[in-house]
Amino acid sequence: MSILCIFSVFPFRQQKQEIIDYMTRRDISKSTSIKILKYLEYYHSSGENGHQKGYSVLNILSKRLKDVVYKEYYGGLLLQFKLLSR
Repeated sequence: MSILCIFSVFPFRQQKQEIIDYMTRRDISKSTSIKILKYLEYYHSSGENGHQKGYSVLNILSKRLKDVVYKEYYGGLLLQFKLLSR
């Protein structure tokens, strides 16, 4: 299981402990462990995990449905630019 998968399943305090245990079992260096924990704290506090969850759900859709979502989202963004909407 990837670190971000572990991180998205459990409440934050439990996530941290899971990551620490994971890195300890695999003899990850202290400096790398600290970097990972700092990044995960940043990731948790920044709200990026909401986008990540949406993206992971999007990945299970068929290519056709993903294309529809992308077209609606990016098409709307492109139309906001006056140069492209002429």
